[in-house]
Amino acid sequence: ITELFAARRCLHSLGILRKLCVQKPFIAHALGGVEDNCYLNVIEAIDYHYNHGCRVFEVDLEYTMDKKLVLAHGCWRKIDYQRLGIAYNSESPVPTYDEFMSWEVQGKYKTADFTDLVNAMKKYKDIFVVLDLGNVSYEETLHTYQDIVALTNHDKSVLKRFIAGGQSVNDPTKQIE
Repeated sequence: ITELFAARRCLHSLGILRKLCVQKPFIAHALGGVEDNCYLNVIEAIDYHYNHGCRVFEVDLEYTMDKKLVLAHGCWRKIDYQRLGIAYNSESPVPTYDEFMSWEVQGKYKTADFTDLVNAMKKYKDIFVVLDLGNVSYEETLHTYQDIVALTNHDKSVLKRFIAGGQSVNDPTKQIE
């Protein structure tokens, strides 16, 4: 709870809390659920929740086998496939970009890559997005944020609306050079 209050003070000091969270005090996790489904990370969820007043979203990011950044929750585990309504391939659980982009989540929603998220942020100029990179190393985090900057074409109007998130597998007692 202390962390929540500290985060709220931080957001308030940036003016974001007052502007966004007072009217709709929630963050749409995994871009928000759609029709009783959660953890989908589909653009249709942004459209739905935006039209219902949400302006702060959280998105989960993963790399495909061929190192393309896509919107997906988990680490390509069987449970994540089940949540999406996609058949799990235990021999090759990490899909290629083309495989991932060909899927229909729950048989009706389009999968999305990072560029799709950037386009949604250009459409909805008043949304903020918390980026969840998952439990990765410092080096992986740095690499992902470098990719994010490149995929936005260094567009500051988009970059300034990202809120960095994620966990680290690094030992916090060790100094990172």
